[in-house]
Parts: sequence; C-alpha cells; structure tokens
Amino acid sequence: MATVKKSHVTEEEENYLRMNLLLTSISPRAVRVLFDKEFHPSCLVETFKKERVKLYDLKNRNHVINAAQLNLLFPKRGYPHSKNFDVTLMIALLRNLTDLPAAEYEKLPKSTDITQTADLARIKHYRNHLAHMEGVQIMSTFFNTAWEDICGAVGRLGGQNMTQECETLRKRCLDQSTIPWHIRSTYQGIRKISTGVLRREAARCKSIKKLVNTGIFTKEERQFSDKTNHSITIEFTDVPNSKNFDVMLMIALIRNLSNLPPPTSGYEKLPLNTDTSITDDLARIKYYRNKLKHVNDGKIESAFFTNAWEDISGVIGRLGGSSLEEECTDLRSKRLDQSPVPWNIRG
Repeated sequence: MATVKKSHVTEEEENYLRMNLLLTSISPRAVRVLFDKEFHPSCLVETFKKERVKLYDLKNRNHVINAAQLNLLFPKRGYPHSKNFDVTLMIALLRNLTDLPAAEYEKLPKSTDITQTADLARIKHYRNHLAHMEGVQIMSTFFNTAWEDICGAVGRLGGQNMTQECETLRKRCLDQSTIPWHIRSTYQGIRKISTGVLRREAARCKSIKKLVNTGIFTKEERQFSDKTNHSITIEFTDVPNSKNFDVMLMIALIRNLSNLPPPTSGYEKLPLNTDTSITDDLARIKYYRNKLKHVNDGKIESAFFTNAWEDISGVIGRLGGSSLEEECTDLRSKRLDQSPVPWNIRG
C-alpha cells in the first residue's frame, strides 16, 4: 500500500505559528493581569457607568473601540468581565481610563524602556505586525529578537509563571496541538479580485484619500510598521500594487470602490452556507479572520475548526481556483514542526 508523505512547514512558517500562539494564548493573559489590577473585577460595572460618556466618545468620535467592544462593556445580560476582552480593548481602556504614565503606543519602545505602558506598547506593536503580515513566514533573525522582547514584556506584566509558559511554548512540538490556523493562500484568492479593481480605480485617488480621511480604514490600515520599524504608507503617485496590501485593506477597497453587490447578510455577519457570491465569500474571510484575531487563549475547538476549515477552503476554491484549494488540502495534513527534531536540540 502506498504511503502518503507529509511535508513539513519551513522554519519561517514555524516561527509564524509559534509567535501567533505567543500573541494569542499567553500575552493576552499577561495584559489581563495588569488590567485586573487597574480595574478590579468587582468594580467594573460602576467604573464603566462612571466613564460612560468617555467610552462612547472613544467609539463615536475617536474610533478607538468599535460597537462590538462597547457591547462587551455594557452587556445586555450579565456583567462585564475582562476574560471577554481582547488585547486591543484592554490596552485601549488602560490607555484612556487610567493614570498609567503616557506611552507612545504607535511605535516599538526602546529595549531600555521596561515600564508597564512600554510593555503594553510592545505587545500592541507585535500583534499589529503579525495581523498585517502579507504571508505566514517570519525570518529567524526577526523572530528571535521579537520573541525575547515579547517574553520579557509578558514576564514583567504577568509574572514568572508566564515567563515559563513562553519557554515551554518555544520548545513545544506543534503537531497535535490546537493551533490558531491561518491560511496563507487566502490572500492570493482575494488578490485576483482586488488587483483588477484597484487598476480600474487608480485614477480615483481623491476617492481613496477620502475613505482614509473619513475613517473607513482603521488607523492600522492607514499606516502600519514593518519588521524594520519603518513606516509603510499607501502611496497614490503611481498604480498601487496589491502585494503590499493585507486582507482587510483589500476587502475595504473592494467594498467601497467596486460595483460588486453587498453580501446577502452584510460584511459583519457570517453568511449562510447557501450564500456563495464573491462578496459573501469576502465576508466569510473577514469573519473568520476577526474570529481568529480575537481568540484569547490560542485554542480552537475541533468541531468549530472542522466546520470553519471547510467553509474557508470553499471560499478559497471559489475565489482563487482549484490549485489554491489543493493548497488547503496539503496544509491540513502538513507537519507543523519544520522537522521531527525537537526545537531545543535542533542544530
């Protein structure tokens, strides 16, 4: 009987998986330790009521938090709890409602700055960097530096036990673990659509700038940092290249600058299985990407994973063709460690 040989991820892909786990399973809990010190869980209801006007301003005027996050602060049933808050929301509240020293949250702090707010800025920086990466590969030189930086912040915020968790994660065999999957081929399928749209709309620079200025794009979509900490800003002096755009930016452009009909249930909900138009599929990708982005413990239940995988793979096949769908099949069976040799003894 013929045997199927399973391929391994590359070293750079393994780096991505480990950093994704670090930023979704450990660092949110470290931030939550500080959050619960500043906002005692027993006083959350009273605190948010007292700051109600400011919190609504953060949503409506400053666009710092969104409607879904505001609903977590003022739930229709039950009480607010920090375990339901993701890193972005906790940092926004710590930044705007406490007396913690000010920090430059839009830049990576210097290595000598190890204050609590600097550590929050570090986690925010690397989280945004990962969210806006074009692919799923992280070079080892950057990975090693970033890992030490993040783990240092986690230890200072969350304590020695979390430092130990970081060390364990660095050595953990990733196969048979619950991994927050991120399908690299998703980008290619969307890009086939967005490139054509962008070329047709390149002459409408003023319209694009209007979208930026009116806040349709998030701050991170307007400007974000690459691994060398240089600013990457969309330029309108020439035809833009979609290879520089992440999924959310491409969907925002397709949504606002093309003549494609809107998704059946809108862009904020997961479409029904029977809704398979192009924009329904874009809404699916947006939904699952946001779902993954707000995972707080780095784990995905198998039942949800199986359904989501089939849903996303179907989208990729419809948008990008059968070859990309085959990549999904290959990725499903790929060994997640780059080699069978444990990381800590790999030479």
